[in-house]
Amino acid sequence: MNFDDNALIHDRKCFDRDTLTERLEQLKFNSLARMELFLWDLEIFLQIQAILKDKIVLKGGATAQRGGLGY
Repeated sequence: MNFDDNALIHDRKCFDRDTLTERLEQLKFNSLARMELFLWDLEIFLQIQAILKDKIVLKGGATAQRGGLGY
């Protein structure tokens, strides 16, 4: 995938397979794919938040687990 690394809020290294695998083991998670998707969810949220500022809120609890955003 080609994209501008400077456009990311998270460091590009966060998305590397080795980094994800290391964090998966540290946090005792069992799904690399889900962990990567969650990281992308956070990246997308932060990109939106950078534009909308305090007009957007990431809700906690079960909503955060399914990627819910509130306005």
